[in-house]
Parts: sequence; structure tokens; C-alpha cells
Amino acid sequence: MSTDPVPRPTETVALARRWLSSWGLVDEVPSVQPAPLELSQLADFAGAQISATWHDAHSEHELSIRPLQAESLHAAGWVIACQLDKAVPTLGDWAASMGDTTGQPRERIEVAGVFTPPGRGLVRRYEPTELLVRQVRGCASWTCSPGPVPNPLVAERAPVAAERATDTAETSVDLEPGQCLFVPRGHWHATHSDEGCTALVASLRSLTWVDLLDRWFAEVAADEYREPAHGIYAASAPAIKQRLAALLERDGLPVELEQLWKHLEASLS
Repeated sequence: MSTDPVPRPTETVALARRWLSSWGLVDEVPSVQPAPLELSQLADFAGAQISATWHDAHSEHELSIRPLQAESLHAAGWVIACQLDKAVPTLGDWAASMGDTTGQPRERIEVAGVFTPPGRGLVRRYEPTELLVRQVRGCASWTCSPGPVPNPLVAERAPVAAERATDTAETSVDLEPGQCLFVPRGHWHATHSDEGCTALVASLRSLTWVDLLDRWFAEVAADEYREPAHGIYAASAPAIKQRLAALLERDGLPVELEQLWKHLEASLS
């Protein structure tokens, strides 16, 4: 007998069921047509979002840069990432195929080209998105372990180089050209490439129950819920609490007010 009191969908996309749950090498990934992935070609993408990341033993720095800065910063040891799915039609098609395969809206999938200089990589972090990495050129070493927050939301992105969990074992894999790696949302990961490498990284901002409930509440909430919560920091907070209680009771929303209020107070502290 199942111990899960909440029934789960019995039909899910087969590929999503197989590899959208645990980290590691994956196959059966939608194929991608050749795309421009030379660093010098970024100058052609005037409207693309490009970032440069540098780290040392103690910190990491990230900059938004112009396309013409990419080559010189890369030569100086910066990791360059450029969102390409809106600039390169074949990568837009790949993102759409990924959405069809995993059952996610196309707009929640982004594809970036990541250019890592020799002897560099990215320090340990976790992301609030699932990552699918397709190695294009050169080899990269990845280490990964479960993170402290199961399925973190976008607002819960971890600071880089955060403290390592002492009870969590790391596993490693060397990613070679043509191979694909899946990193679940919220898993610690770090990368390094001795020779330098290029990869396509698809970020999947999978819809969560929180997302869907937020959308539902924003659509059905009466105008009163859009009122400013004036006085929530002040002595008038009890009156604000009574106002919220009256609204919830009027609309029959099954919310434990005391529990909700404790959460609100904690988030405001």
C-alpha cells in the first residue's frame, strides 16, 4: 500500500520520468542541429544576454558584458555564458523540443552557450532550475551532491561557495563531447576543465505547484487582496491580521491563519 496520501499522475512524459529526478549522464535527449558556438561569433548577437564569471579561492564575481568584450575576458580566465535560444533558430527549436519532451512550456526553457577557459570552471553552487548540459567541445569534470533545499524556488538560489554539507557525499563525472548530463534543481555542482571547453546548457524552470497556485490566486483573488498591507511593521499589525482573517473567512479559503501569520512575520524579520 502506498504511504503517499496525495495521488500522483499515472501518466507522465516517459523521458521526464526517467531523468528529471536524479543527476548523471543521460541519453535519449532531443537532438540539436549544429549551431554557431565559436566565441568570436558572439559579436553577431547584439541583443543577447552575455555574462562573464571569475572566481578565486574565496569569492566569485559575475558581470554583464557586451559581445565585443567576450573574447578578451575569456582569454583572461573568465567563463563566458551567452543566452542563445532567442538568437539562434536551431537552439530555439531544441528548446521547444525539450519542452515537448518534458511537458514544460517553451518560455520556461533557456539555452546558453558556456565557454570555459583552460584551467577554469565554476565554483560550487546550486540553481533553482534543472540543468541539461550537452558537451560540445573539450572535456569538463563535474562534481555533484544533493543540496540543502529540496526543489528550491527561484527566490531560493544559493550563494556560491556556500558551506558544504558534511553528511553529503559528492560524486563526479567527466563529460566528453557529445555526452549529456542532467543536474536536478537544488543539487550542489561545480565544474573544471583542464583544456578549456564549450557546452550548451539548457535551464528548465519547471512549473511547480507553488507557481500554479500563485497563478490561480492572482486570477481569482478579489480586489481587496491587492490592497497595500500598510502598518504590517507597526503597532497596527493586529488590525492588519484581523483584516486578513476577515477576507479569508469571507471567501472560504482553507488557510490556518496563525500558521500563515507566523510565516509572514518570519519572512518580514
